[in-house]
Order: sequence, then structure tokens, then C-alpha cells
Amino acid sequence: MFLVLLCCSSLSKPSITIISSASVGCCTQAGTLCIIYTVIPSFTLHHFRPPVVPCATRFWQSGSSLVHLPFGTYSKNKKQFRHKMYSTLLVFHSLIRWVVLAFLLYSIYRAFVGLVNYRAFSKTDNAFRHWTATAAHIQLMIGIILYTQSPMVKYFWKEKESNFQNLELTFYGLIHIILMLTAIVVVTIGSAKAKRQPSDKKKFKTMLVWFTIGLILIFVAIPWPFSPLSGRPYFRIF
Repeated sequence: MFLVLLCCSSLSKPSITIISSASVGCCTQAGTLCIIYTVIPSFTLHHFRPPVVPCATRFWQSGSSLVHLPFGTYSKNKKQFRHKMYSTLLVFHSLIRWVVLAFLLYSIYRAFVGLVNYRAFSKTDNAFRHWTATAAHIQLMIGIILYTQSPMVKYFWKEKESNFQNLELTFYGLIHIILMLTAIVVVTIGSAKAKRQPSDKKKFKTMLVWFTIGLILIFVAIPWPFSPLSGRPYFRIF
């Protein structure tokens, strides 16, 4: 940065002198009026302009500071994050199926006992009806996320004409989601219809019929180790 010194006196013409900021103290002279203006050359503005970040380079948040990552590191970390998220959700999806099956089996049992013994539809029965449908909906949401991120599903829809001949790819790309969606719809309808039935007997009967159909569909759609469609372990670990 430079300073422009305008010197005026009664005996001489005004003159303009460019000085540095270090020589400002030497500008006091007797009978001279000194007016100092600050000038910032255009190259100094360019010098302090923030650097342009390439489109493939990103700033990654690390604690309270921004760490500039090299070229391609952001996309690599993004892929690693997606893979980790997919693996974690896959474990939860495998575990929650047991929760859904447990709720369905116990709700069917309570509906059968209540229907045979002519019991009253209690608050506990209504709570299991509600939480069975809720657990099924949570499982469905996780399943939809996994379906959109699954590499097998993406590969299946990329070349679906030839992949239809592969039973395992067809199972995960089409059969599994269709059966599960149908089962969740059946469970949801059964839960809603049972809630609105006028008598306790009809509530138990509605739960028994609709939840049993949903359980059968879910059982077929699960990739059990013994399934002819596709085999997966009973439990997944992190």
C-alpha cells in the first residue's frame, strides 16, 4: 500500500509525492500543508482476493476449523460415508425384522386367544396392534433407503432384461420390495380396520386375519438361509 502526499505552500506550486507508509513522519515541514491520501493499487486487491477453489475440491469441516482437502478427497470420503451408512442400516434392517416378527406373532396370539375365549379388547391388545404396525413402518422406511442405495438393485435395473434370468438379482431388485410393500399395506389396513370395529370379537378377528396374511408375506420375502430365492444369515453384525 502507498500513500500520496499533497504538499501546498504559498510560494510554490502544489506537488504530489508518492511515499511509503514508513515515511509519513517526515512530512511535517514549516509553512507546508500536507494532505495524505491512501491509495491501494489494483494489484493489491487482486493479491488479497480469495483463491478460487476448483469444483472438485471441497472444504471439509473438522472441529471448528476448515481443513482444505486435496483434489478428489471429498468424493472419496463421500463414498466411504455412503458405504458405512449402507452397512449400518443393513444391520439394523436385519435386526428390526425380528422385532416385527415378534410383534406380529404375539399380536396374532393375543387375537386368537381373545377370539376363542371371548375376551374384552383391552388396552394392551390395542397397544400391540398399534406398535406392530409402527414397527412394520420403521422397517419399511429403512428398507426403502437401502433399496435406493443397494449396488445389487442398481445393477439389476441397469440391465434388467438380462438380469431377470438371475434369480437372486431379481429377488432383491423386484420380488423382495413388492412382497414387503404388500405385507406392510396389509398390516396397516388390518390395524386400521381392527381399531374401527364396533365389537371386541370383530377387533380380534380382524387382527387375526390381516396380521396372519402379513406375516406369511413377510416370511416369504425374508432372505432366510434356507430360502430358495436368496440366502442371507439370520443375524448381521457391525
